[in-house]
Amino acid sequence: VIFLFVLAIIYIVKSRNIKDIIKKVFSISNILLALTLGIVLIVYFLGNLLEPKPEEIGMSLVIYSGRNILVYACFIISVLPYTLVLFNRNKKNYFYWIATALLYLIPFVKMGLNNDWCMRVSIIPLFVYNILAIDMCFNEKNKILKYLLIVTLIIGSISAMTELDTAIKNIRSGFAAGKYRYSLSQNANRTLDIPNDEKYNYYTYDLDNRIFYKYLARKQLKN
Repeated sequence: VIFLFVLAIIYIVKSRNIKDIIKKVFSISNILLALTLGIVLIVYFLGNLLEPKPEEIGMSLVIYSGRNILVYACFIISVLPYTLVLFNRNKKNYFYWIATALLYLIPFVKMGLNNDWCMRVSIIPLFVYNILAIDMCFNEKNKILKYLLIVTLIIGSISAMTELDTAIKNIRSGFAAGKYRYSLSQNANRTLDIPNDEKYNYYTYDLDNRIFYKYLARKQLKN
């Protein structure tokens, strides 16, 4: 939504043709999309966002001060190399600038015990960086910049591989011990001693009373 909103503003500023802008914004296809898929998606997401949650996992702004500044510095260090390497080729690319702004601003919002907001919302701008990196690997004529990008990607992959290895080991050891911590049935059981982020982020309770499931779901849920 942010990408589309910013690009729309840029188009409006450049076009200066009010009639043409109104005609394109309120086109039949846009209106039909907003009244169908748009409403469905909004109702679906509100079913989770409006769900009562413990304060520690609710949405809040993050104020970096003191030693916490080091946390934000880690975010910067993980993104800055890609920003610099991609800059020369994409300095006139609006997608590059929107993605860059998002990646540096997203860490200021927190939701979930382990800040799921930061991890999940960053997927889209990181995907944009990914596409730009692929384009640069195949089409960049400056070999120094191309090899620098490849080295940066290799170094960055170490963290991703470590995350995957940790996830596999945790799940494997949990199931081997008979502790199905990551199963859906565990998350759905409020009586079990499960962290709040798993209880409230991955399962919606009282489904029968949710607008999405009550009026839009394909099948009625049975008790």
